[in-house]
Amino acid sequence: MRTFRCIVLLALFLWACSASCHAARHALLVAVWDYEGTGHPSLEGPPNDVRLMQEILVERFGFEEEDIVVLRNAQATRTALEAAFASLAERVRPGDFVYIHYSGHGSTTADLDGDEPSGFDQTWVSHGSRKHGKDSGNPDDFDVLDDELDRWLRPLYARTDRIVLVSDSCHSATASRGETSRVRAISADVRPHPLGKTRSSDASAATGVRIGAVRDDQKAVERETDEGKVYGVFTWHWARALREASPDETWDDVFKRA
Repeated sequence: MRTFRCIVLLALFLWACSASCHAARHALLVAVWDYEGTGHPSLEGPPNDVRLMQEILVERFGFEEEDIVVLRNAQATRTALEAAFASLAERVRPGDFVYIHYSGHGSTTADLDGDEPSGFDQTWVSHGSRKHGKDSGNPDDFDVLDDELDRWLRPLYARTDRIVLVSDSCHSATASRGETSRVRAISADVRPHPLGKTRSSDASAATGVRIGAVRDDQKAVERETDEGKVYGVFTWHWARALREASPDETWDDVFKRA
């Protein structure tokens, strides 16, 4: 998988998005927890994850509420996500700071364009995916491919390198079949993805920071806190690490602490 890995691809100094910076700030926060009708378990943590990240962005990094777009459940179909990325790219100007966060199920599907050594694309399980049969040709009935995310990010990279993208989801379903609803992974989609043969441009040219909660062969999980709220384990620790961040740290430092 090229889009998300459990490493920081480029360390950006935290002053790039501090309250003293005059560049504009933009955030897209995505929470999908309702998977009813898919045959897979719904989640509890994603709505709490995005509320927590909203607090961090406003209180710690100087975002205004109007700088933050939040998509929840039915607002986060594949088509809606593509439109949200396109709208974000239209607003962003050179030097702006962009933060994108996804909390929800992750999965895999067969790689049809031959760019994955593993033979599988990793996916976001957007709202509405998996609800219809194998003969559906509607892209909204399928997950969001990592190749699609690459394409949606390209216009943003053309405008600014100050982009942080975090995915708190599992990147492999093969290791998590039969697990509880606290695991953010569902079984692989065996249907051929209608967009699977559309080749993506070379991701190696992209800059920015890309962070996955787990490696491609690991599970992302959510747990209940002592206060009785459920969060993605990575998001909860990531938020704490961001609260403690100092201007002389890099994103890599924050990631390692999380």
